[in-house]
Amino acid sequence: MSKKEKIFNFILIIIVIFVVCLIFYKLLGYINQIDFKSIRFNIYYLILSFLMIPFWYFFMCFAYKRIMFSLGSDVDLYTLMRIIGISMFGKYIPGKLWFTVGRIALLERVGVPKKKSFTAVVLETYLLLLTGSSFFLINIFKFENNILYSILLIVLILFFLFLSLPKVFKNIINIFLKIFKKEKIDFNIKFKEYLFIIFLYFLVWIFSGIEFYLLIYSFTLKTYDFVGILSIYPASWVIGFLSLLMPAGIGVREGMIFFLLKRYTGNEIAAVASLLSRIEVTLGELLYLFFFIGDKKIWRKNEKRD
Repeated sequence: MSKKEKIFNFILIIIVIFVVCLIFYKLLGYINQIDFKSIRFNIYYLILSFLMIPFWYFFMCFAYKRIMFSLGSDVDLYTLMRIIGISMFGKYIPGKLWFTVGRIALLERVGVPKKKSFTAVVLETYLLLLTGSSFFLINIFKFENNILYSILLIVLILFFLFLSLPKVFKNIINIFLKIFKKEKIDFNIKFKEYLFIIFLYFLVWIFSGIEFYLLIYSFTLKTYDFVGILSIYPASWVIGFLSLLMPAGIGVREGMIFFLLKRYTGNEIAAVASLLSRIEVTLGELLYLFFFIGDKKIWRKNEKRD
């Protein structure tokens, strides 16, 4: 990396950090306006919200298992849950490189070739982004229900369906891999299986959306537009993921949640919900990390022998 590139990257990182700090400053400003004495958490709804995490985590791991199986590597579900649970903390490192590297390295230890595991990670990421992005359409439909936006909605739905075709996906990804001078990927997944995997990723987002809705309800005890609120978390996750410089989309995801949610709840509730959502998901991920990382017996049993 040249000196100019280093200087440019440094300036870019400083700008991103400044923007994130500004987002948190604005959110804290709204939070300071809240009378916290009037807020009472309903512990039952809070627990119920937290219990949604195992569901979306299970569907995410099961979808990945189906991808691996379609690529010719049949890894048992529990081992994949361990690997995904441990490697997911790579996303907290800027650039999200270590998330992919960690997943590939761990899969290699249980006998999966690097090319197959890399293909699986790319396919998983693409389908998560594609299905998550589709939830933006719900927000467009909810707030802009005129003829022009209805036509736009239909066009976008057709466009997303086109992008979901296996051959289209493969060509798009290989174009990007060529730009970054990476080896092309190749796979041949049956269309019926491919649709099932996409369905599983929709379940991931639905359960994560329910988790988010129950979290809001636990400290407001007010009913909001269920479908509208459910669509916010996946839509904001996509924006957070695409912010490559910020680890786990910190700041960016919260800002997007606030922007989309305030139309339903107002500024103060949206600010609190955006920060509580980050705390809840991180705590859930930590529990999976501690649960799976300590199972050395299962690890030795499945580890590839020389």
